[in-house]
Amino acid sequence: MSWDRADERPRRGGIARASQALAVSVPLLVLGALAVLGASASCSNGNTVYADASSEAGSTCPVSIADLKTPTWKAPKSSTVGACSQAELDIIEKTSADANKSFTDLYDAMTSDTCRACVFSVETDANWQPIVWSPTKESGAAFLNFGACFATASGSSMCGKRLQDEEFCLAAACPDICTDQTTCLNVAGLDACAPQGTFVRGACGPATGAVYKTCDTFIDGLRAVCGAPVMDAGSDAGDAATLDASDANDAAD
Repeated sequence: MSWDRADERPRRGGIARASQALAVSVPLLVLGALAVLGASASCSNGNTVYADASSEAGSTCPVSIADLKTPTWKAPKSSTVGACSQAELDIIEKTSADANKSFTDLYDAMTSDTCRACVFSVETDANWQPIVWSPTKESGAAFLNFGACFATASGSSMCGKRLQDEEFCLAAACPDICTDQTTCLNVAGLDACAPQGTFVRGACGPATGAVYKTCDTFIDGLRAVCGAPVMDAGSDAGDAATLDASDANDAAD
């Protein structure tokens, strides 16, 4: 899948599916005046991830996320900027451009242990990097952590948490069984996952626009977390920088 916005694909962080394909797209949900906005998308047989929802053939998408359960987000490591050289980022971009490549293929294609440690983490680790093995590297399954870029670019852990919580919500509401992903993600973003979107804007504050620009694509996110310095929005993020117990409780509501 493309790393850029040229193909106008919807935002999709999400959870890696059974195919383990390295499916990567932009972290921006386009909520413009789409002609199909509000329409129902068709679903077929399959299972959802982090959601207890019906997925029989003929049901509509987004699927129900009334019993949504998501893992507790963890901030990325600090001081990882510069861990990946431009040459290593080029390898990552080239490998990920191949739709037949998996997360394991990407891991194996990388040549720098320092860069690899910045890009990858395991779900049980203390910190989550841009790609998180779930549950382990041996499983081959992983999910994309757009929140790592948002936290790094904004200087706010809460900004990163809120963004990734929204990604989890959208991934659960629009699993791969939903054939019209564009419609599904737009509808979910305006309905079931709308509170998470509000949380993102509140947590990222005045820096929201700049952070979205910095984290426009997943490869942009990798550059922000592991490459050369891109921007510093920390002063704008202000009070959102601290992730405390009350914030975590709010996110669970």
